[in-house]
Amino acid sequence: MRLVVGLFMAAILLVLAAAGPAIAPYPKEYSEKLLVVPTPEGSETLYAPQPPSMRHLLGTDRFGYDILSLLLYGARYTVLAALGSAAARVLIGGSLGLALGMRRGGRSAAGKVSGGLGGIPGFLVVYFVMLAINIDSPLSTTTLGAIQSALIVLLGIPVVSATIAGKTAHHRQTQHVLAAVALGANRRRVALKHILPQLREDLLLLFSGEVVLVLVLIGQLAVFDLFFGGTVLAFDPILLTPRVPEWASMIGASRSSIQAHQWLVLAPLGAFLFAVLAFQLVASGLEHRVRAGYARPPLV
Repeated sequence: MRLVVGLFMAAILLVLAAAGPAIAPYPKEYSEKLLVVPTPEGSETLYAPQPPSMRHLLGTDRFGYDILSLLLYGARYTVLAALGSAAARVLIGGSLGLALGMRRGGRSAAGKVSGGLGGIPGFLVVYFVMLAINIDSPLSTTTLGAIQSALIVLLGIPVVSATIAGKTAHHRQTQHVLAAVALGANRRRVALKHILPQLREDLLLLFSGEVVLVLVLIGQLAVFDLFFGGTVLAFDPILLTPRVPEWASMIGASRSSIQAHQWLVLAPLGAFLFAVLAFQLVASGLEHRVRAGYARPPLV
């Protein structure tokens, strides 16, 4: 049940990432810094940020942009950044782990590397590298996003490779793999034809878990004003804003308004938590399925 619900929620996220701009109620650049509305007493001028209303279902931000529209435009940044980084982690780390697991001592070597690098907080590495280039950067949004994603990928490779190396070493000792080796199958054939299919559910489980980890890391960076795709610094007053309406960036940029204008934080926070919950449910459902498979008695 958890897996089904998680996959349904993930499908919603993919639809929003693909079709968000098309269904947004307002254009990306449209803003209402002030709005004059008729009242029984005459007219009233409303200033941004405006609270949720029939005109703006989730309200507007401090610059007058419709928050619902921003969320729909920003869905692709959050979803694609998380999926792309997690997929690269699993692809590169999984390939390296499979190769190491096929060699004697490879599992131990992968574990040592993962253990050594695991003591270094990934957040600090990404934070201090991006701090030098992310604020008022001459680089494009795409370039900054690619650099941040590459750092996130590199930090996740050791753990993924160690995990897959361990599972590969385990499967290498199973009867059907030993039989294939005895019949003359070379190492590459054994890895691709006999072990990789056994790792399918493990790789899917790793992928969904890595999506959650990537989302959490992007969220942590955003809380410290390092927004995905770049940070814009303004003066008088000093203000840090994101270049693109990525969901975690919207949370970080508006966190100081939680007491006065709660909707500025709650709307993107709800969307971001929805994404985290979706892939957490997928990971939990897959883990339950994998454990059930291991617990199933062998056929005689």
